[in-house]
Amino acid sequence: MKLVHSMSAAMVAFGLATVPASAQDYPADDVSLIVPFAPGGAVDTTTRIIAESANELGLLGEYEFVVENISNTVVGQATVARAEPDGQTVLAMTSSIVTNPKLQDTPYQLSDFRPVAVYTLDPEVIAVPTDSEFETIDDFVAAATDGEVSVVTSGEGTSHHMSGLALENRADLNLNIINVSAFGEQVQQVAGKHVQAALWPWGEAKKQAEAGTVRILAVASRERLEELPDIPTWEEAGLNVAEFATFRGWGVPAETPEEIVNDLAGVLEQLSENEDYVNRMQEIGSPVHYGGPEEFAQIIENFDELTTEIIDRAGMGN
Repeated sequence: MKLVHSMSAAMVAFGLATVPASAQDYPADDVSLIVPFAPGGAVDTTTRIIAESANELGLLGEYEFVVENISNTVVGQATVARAEPDGQTVLAMTSSIVTNPKLQDTPYQLSDFRPVAVYTLDPEVIAVPTDSEFETIDDFVAAATDGEVSVVTSGEGTSHHMSGLALENRADLNLNIINVSAFGEQVQQVAGKHVQAALWPWGEAKKQAEAGTVRILAVASRERLEELPDIPTWEEAGLNVAEFATFRGWGVPAETPEEIVNDLAGVLEQLSENEDYVNRMQEIGSPVHYGGPEEFAQIIENFDELTTEIIDRAGMGN
């Protein structure tokens, strides 16, 4: 079974648009969803929910989405950049696709990818152990102003690392930012009191907060979250950051035909209208936010501009 293309029938009738053979036959097999992170984090979890939901609904017809983890982020992203532009290999795209080429030599550039769609915007939170000396965000700010606070993030160049640099730049905080390779390692750092705080997306912090492992001090959203009505936003806390949200979406090789991009985007759009899928995503703290190719491209461009400023000021560029 083929996916339904979003092309105008009138355009086809008058010969104003043609579909490459690869697009006409799409998909030709199961579609690989490449998660360039170890299993267990928010990107892996949300991607598996997407794959399971889409497969249950038969959104690829006789074929399915298959999730593949590649723990080395650059290797995973490069795998998709080098893939055939036929829509059979899709990247679980996060902010590191923007920052990695700025911070290190990579075998790809941002321009080697084509945005498909964004499926969630996940606000950053400042989390501390439940028995931390920091009872409120004011306590945290005071400590990071008078001295230094150690904060763990999920790796150099990730949006979480960038959020720490944004706090240093815009709130004049003194942070000892410790970058580790996986979410599980972050949890160990916090639980073992090796660090004083963590910068996480709410989607990853939610389970830890519900389990009583951590306490949330502030959230980087424009408005307070319904789930955290008593927790101030970063702006309310005087951190001078109006919003800092991790985006998660899909990307494909740059030369992928528009028709295939639209077909893939259509899968995420259909899921965003499915109640069971929306509930599953909300349960893990990843509110569904669907945005098609143009909106996702704009989100990426905005993040590109913000992180260029942060990296240049920190003198971190390669």
